[in-house]
Amino acid sequence: MISKQNKIIINSNNLTNRLKFFYYLFKRFEFDLKHKNEKRIYKRLFCSFLYLSKLTFNFVFFSNNKVSNSLKRIMIENEVTKKHIKAWRNFNISSAEYIMVFEDDVVCKKYSNKKLKELIKSLKTANFKYQYIDLAGGYSLEKVIPKNKIIQKNDDFIITNGIFTNTACGYLINKSLVRNWLNHLDKEKFDKKFPIDFLMNYLGDNIKSKTISKHFIDPIFLHGSFNGKVNSWQAAFKSQKTI
Repeated sequence: MISKQNKIIINSNNLTNRLKFFYYLFKRFEFDLKHKNEKRIYKRLFCSFLYLSKLTFNFVFFSNNKVSNSLKRIMIENEVTKKHIKAWRNFNISSAEYIMVFEDDVVCKKYSNKKLKELIKSLKTANFKYQYIDLAGGYSLEKVIPKNKIIQKNDDFIITNGIFTNTACGYLINKSLVRNWLNHLDKEKFDKKFPIDFLMNYLGDNIKSKTISKHFIDPIFLHGSFNGKVNSWQAAFKSQKTI
């Protein structure tokens, strides 16, 4: 369970904050655009130009308070990412073949127990070396999954070619995938500042072998921060001025 966050202190230098804010947001946008539009180079260039123009405007005109609050949120997301990686490392040295990771805003449904048992039972016949299964949803699947990456779809779930995460509120992954990710992180001496869902997409893009993601049309669990059932750390930023 990924839960309580450490206190984050933001630098008092306003120019430094603006530069960090500019860098983090643009790198995240650029990666997400490439991840979802791998072969559409001209579209990526055009969208990057538009976003860069927007960020430049924000850099110049947004208040120091708004930039600081937004940067604080980014830094908290970075800390959450570290906790997920720590969970992966602990899992990697265990005897288990699968790990389920939940953040502190996951909420059970009436049928979560039944659906989860059915999912675990189905893993016995799974024939994919690298697999990621989203458990708690968040954003609509139309925003998360490019249509050209869908390889199977029915009334219950969607399977994609490649890793496409939702929000990382709850997910299940197998040991082969975790080991691949950790090897890549260690080899690269990873220092990129991605939220955990972006990081998993990034690591998935670097796998040469067949990988799949599975998303349920009706997720097994609820993402509490999206439906208002949980007052998570993210809720604190809704009442503040952030970008």
